Amino acid sequence: LWDAVYKISFPVPATPTETGAATGRIVVPGGSDHIYIMVAELSIRGSDVILRCFSTDPAKWIQKILQQPPQYKLLWCWCSDYALSHQGRLWWVDLLQGLVACDPFSDNPELHFVPLPSCCRNPNVQQSCRMGLSDNRRVGLSRGKLRLVVLSHASNSKSRIRLWTLADSEAGHWTLDFDLSSPVFDDIWTDFCDWKIAFLHTSKQHVVYFSQKQQLVAVDLQMIKVSEEDGVEPCSSSSRHVLAWELSPSLRTTLSGLHFV
Repeated sequence: LWDAVYKISFPVPATPTETGAATGRIVVPGGSDHIYIMVAELSIRGSDVILRCFSTDPAKWIQKILQQPPQYKLLWCWCSDYALSHQGRLWWVDLLQGLVACDPFSDNPELHFVPLPSCCRNPNVQQSCRMGLSDNRRVGLSRGKLRLVVLSHASNSKSRIRLWTLADSEAGHWTLDFDLSSPVFDDIWTDFCDWKIAFLHTSKQHVVYFSQKQQLVAVDLQMIKVSEEDGVEPCSSSSRHVLAWELSPSLRTTLSGLHFV
């Protein structure tokens, strides 16, 4: 791990047991300019829920057996695509079912489940239904709130973009902010089929970035226009490997001229 703010790095050993589970990172400030970093992965296998954590103090992996929330009988085929840090908790995202959150620093972490909007949930959780899902769906943070953007294509080649905000995380209530279909955005692109959702703008909740090969485009869903367009280095074919990082003014100066792959 590398901390760009404090300019320090931390070695993280491999987990004692290889699980393939998604890993999340959360930072908590301590006293005397000290910070605590926690790396955690959540493994759900049927009725077994295991949280494996590595923190900078103590510098070792520990394992916690978690209790299932009442809704967990619906989540036996859970598959975490990635994890986000938000409001002191880590949120593991399953793009077919929803989000699971907990505080990994707690001695007895409690799991909290937030289902996706009903129109996005799929009772068929077979692996074949997940193929390419991360290209057309994304849960991300924008202006301090969790948001879900979905790009769908109908059989008549009409495309649709919808964006929800998690208005109440405890109640699991999503609000639909934007629902745009062809031909509303035909003036922007004639064909969305080849584009993939990259990420949400971190401070403009109505702006979504899309990628196609070496091109990155920001679409303003409020103004219905392209707000930014840049060439980018070719990377992975999957948008799950593209991360949004808003640099502080000091880091913009420090990292100026550096190239990241």
